[in-house]
Amino acid sequence: MNNEIIFTSTDPQTLLQSYFAAHDYLAPEEKSEITKAWELLVENTKDTTRSSGEPYYVHPLRVAEILSQNKLDCPTIISALLHSINQYGVTTEQVRELFGDTVANITDTTNKILNIPINTKTLHQSDAIRKMFFAMSDDVRIIFISLADRLDRMRNINHIRREYQKVIAEAAIAVWAPLAERMGMQKEKNEFEDLSLKYTNPDAYLQIKNIVSQSSEE
Repeated sequence: MNNEIIFTSTDPQTLLQSYFAAHDYLAPEEKSEITKAWELLVENTKDTTRSSGEPYYVHPLRVAEILSQNKLDCPTIISALLHSINQYGVTTEQVRELFGDTVANITDTTNKILNIPINTKTLHQSDAIRKMFFAMSDDVRIIFISLADRLDRMRNINHIRREYQKVIAEAAIAVWAPLAERMGMQKEKNEFEDLSLKYTNPDAYLQIKNIVSQSSEE
């Protein structure tokens, strides 16, 4: 069971207010910059929905939420909101003009990493894939955002076509869980493993779940 904010609204203003209410470690000037990034995201993706039917912009906010649980800094949160923005008509140079070199570089590299295909043919090279991610990343915040993106994807994997669910779940256990452990994100690493087992070996998952439930009752 994770403890992220449950966003019950899809209204952009309500979503942002819920996010800020949960994370008071951000300074007023940081909230102002995050608001600017949020408005840019909403404006350019407002007509785009995900397979679940929800507006696209909810996903980047959930990614930012995962990172804020770990108290990551303002540039990381802005980059999380904008990590796929260049797919919606906003260039890296535009991001650079609005938010500076750091955010532009983080978003650009994060987007490249998340668009590297991981499939059944490449999973046996999982260690090499992780090393490649580190080689591509000159800022550790790129890895944090990539992990948060993939964790949100796993949390919402039931909205993905069934034939892709097992591959995504296998990538979670082979690539993303070990990477989360290396980054010190133990809670996220455990969640990757739990969610992966649910889709790669549902019988074992249910058996373990029942055992844990019985132990809790006792």
